[in-house]
Amino acid sequence: VVLLHDDPAGPVYSLYAHLAAIDPALKVGAAVKAGDRLGRMGNTPEGTIPVARSHVHLEIGVICSPRFDRWFHAKKLKPNHGLYNGMNLLGFNPLAPFETQAAGCDFSLVDHLDSIKTAFEVVLATRDRPPYFDDYPSRWVGPDADGAAWLAVSDSGIPLAGRAATAEEKATLGRRKAVVLRADPEVLGRNGRRIVVRDNTGWRLGQAGEQWLDILTFR
Repeated sequence: VVLLHDDPAGPVYSLYAHLAAIDPALKVGAAVKAGDRLGRMGNTPEGTIPVARSHVHLEIGVICSPRFDRWFHAKKLKPNHGLYNGMNLLGFNPLAPFETQAAGCDFSLVDHLDSIKTAFEVVLATRDRPPYFDDYPSRWVGPDADGAAWLAVSDSGIPLAGRAATAEEKATLGRRKAVVLRADPEVLGRNGRRIVVRDNTGWRLGQAGEQWLDILTFR
């Protein structure tokens, strides 16, 4: 089950997985309110999760591309989960909204994204700003990109900030699609998503990063 939450800064999703059943009253496109039942905790898929480890997998985050459906069809991939395919979901710490509300405050996506540390900076070739910033316009600063954009990115792949690349940054691209300018190993930690990887030449986009970039810049 995926819920879409309105926020002045852009859409926020919450995802609930491994359910034994989805509540039959729940319908696609329907509004839900606090306290509504979404389903029953389970261990699906049953072949890989034992009953003793039944749990609800909770994710909260932002959507990488509003044009993911078109990218997915262009790649001829299956099965299709629309915008809410895991490849298109960029999560952040799900405790953050709960801790904010427990302190008696309203959760703000802008404030939270501002608080996330930058894991890496990348320059990418693009004729204008990526479609992600259509949904999250507060994260983009200044005029549209003209051939290249600079992004500050979280460890999970959330573009925290973006702007047109400077002439010096653009020059680092050459004929490449993207260049990782710098990365912070401390923020990356275990680097579970491996969007960026390090080899003997320095930091670069890994295989997961190439896919992330493809989705982010697809038009």
